[in-house]
Amino acid sequence: MRILIHGHFGMRNVGDDAMLETIAQELRGRYPNSQIVVAAGEHYDRKMFERVRLKKVPRSMRGLALAIPGSDLFVVGGGTHLHSRKGKLRYLEDCFNQMLLLIYARMTGARCWMVGVGLGAFETRSAELVARVCCAACSFLSVRDKESYRWLTQGR
Repeated sequence: MRILIHGHFGMRNVGDDAMLETIAQELRGRYPNSQIVVAAGEHYDRKMFERVRLKKVPRSMRGLALAIPGSDLFVVGGGTHLHSRKGKLRYLEDCFNQMLLLIYARMTGARCWMVGVGLGAFETRSAELVARVCCAACSFLSVRDKESYRWLTQGR
């Protein structure tokens, strides 16, 4: 089995990198013979990658687009990947990119999970709708806080 994990890893955020280690260890325990590939930035924890037996690919849309085909499981992990702010187009763009990656992974035959993610706050309706599509694309979804759970179960 080939697992691809995507998140804000290797970006000098200790919390996200700690979540990666936990997610990777849990996946390694569940799928011991799997190849686990992580899209990470240049500041990734090399010792942890060696310890957990992770392979790195570039954390970019191109890197992910090349790594998704052939993956059996695509995991978006850690971090608040889906949120928006009025007047800040980059957050909406990030939501659309997450949706494109999840849909692409599904089209190539991968199962999709979101693990330990934050959802919201959403100040634009379009980002909220895109986030709903992202959640619907996943066969497993866990959130990291009560606000995300509330949004997921109750909506606005």
